[in-house]
Amino acid sequence: MSVPPEDAEGEEDGAAETGGDGEGPDPQMEVFEERLKEAIDGMTQKSSKGRVDSLVAIMQALRAKLIPDFIFERHMTLCDGVERGLKKGKGPEQGASADLLVLILIQLGLCPEAENIFRSIQPVLLTLMADSSASLLARAKVCTALGLVTFLAAEEKDETQASITTLAKVFSQAFLKGDGMPPAVTSEQGALYASALSAWALLITLLPATAVFALLDLHLPELLACPELEVRVTCGETLALCYEILRENDEEFELECHSALCSTLKELATDSSKFRAKKERKQQRSSFREILRTIQERESPCIRVRFGREVLELDSWRRRLQYDNLCTLLGSGMNLHLSQNELVRDIFNLGAPLPTNNLHAAHKVTKLERHLVHLAAFKARTVSRSKFRDKRSVVL
Repeated sequence: MSVPPEDAEGEEDGAAETGGDGEGPDPQMEVFEERLKEAIDGMTQKSSKGRVDSLVAIMQALRAKLIPDFIFERHMTLCDGVERGLKKGKGPEQGASADLLVLILIQLGLCPEAENIFRSIQPVLLTLMADSSASLLARAKVCTALGLVTFLAAEEKDETQASITTLAKVFSQAFLKGDGMPPAVTSEQGALYASALSAWALLITLLPATAVFALLDLHLPELLACPELEVRVTCGETLALCYEILRENDEEFELECHSALCSTLKELATDSSKFRAKKERKQQRSSFREILRTIQERESPCIRVRFGREVLELDSWRRRLQYDNLCTLLGSGMNLHLSQNELVRDIFNLGAPLPTNNLHAAHKVTKLERHLVHLAAFKARTVSRSKFRDKRSVVL
């Protein structure tokens, strides 16, 4: 079962529920919703492949349209299916369930239901992530999901701390062995370690410098010796982020191994080793030149992302890593959510969505008022969300 892309992506504001004159149902939206309902029903079918296909179809729809009311009305059914997939499914189903969980929370935005979903599902994610008998690729997906759902919905310090600690246990398996040599790492293990480290880095973007300093493991630079490129680059970006955050509190901050670290980064930025593939060498050199500029020359990255009539400036590693993690899940739907999703816009301080010229906009606002009733108790938190993110600390 699939939701056709042409139906799913037809209208950017996700509000096509009335006809062109603002009255009566919109046939395209009716077809879209019917097929999405069929996909949701398909989450319970006996065939494992059929369940995965249904999960993929739902994810396709949630990336392509902003439909918070539709999801709110069915969030319990969706979350039951996700939890069942995580607990009883195998690799592909577990991975797809983890991805879908994040998309559900992105659709729901700031509301009590999102927080409750996180609290009920976090223990499941923590258990699966640490399960050495589970599929490595599924565990990698779960690491990414854990980082994002904690980032989006956790409000208690202990909840955030549990995610940070468990993620660190995963990627620490790639630290140097007792003999000073890096462990042998397969590509699937590398994907797991990189996902865990990326999710860990995402969560420390929420913390003040004092908390980041307390969490910083001096073994972290050892991951630069990992044979897997994804781990090396993620480690470099995480170190650049740590330097950036800690220099906000102490302009002269440097790790004890700063000189040795810069030497290693220079080697990686100029590596011409023939045993690495040409494409891998090119990607590594480009990434580490940028990382080295931050750590040695104190230059932050600056990337401009254009979407619709707006521009998002990613002028720090904090913003860049937040953007990259969301892009991992939203894919081609990132621009839509940047334009219309209040939660995503709040993360990047974009303010309220710009007015749309779509004739259905008035109807959309009217319908969303019902959903906003459930957010009333969270109004103060929504207004100060960005400031709160930067100041939140973790009890160690």
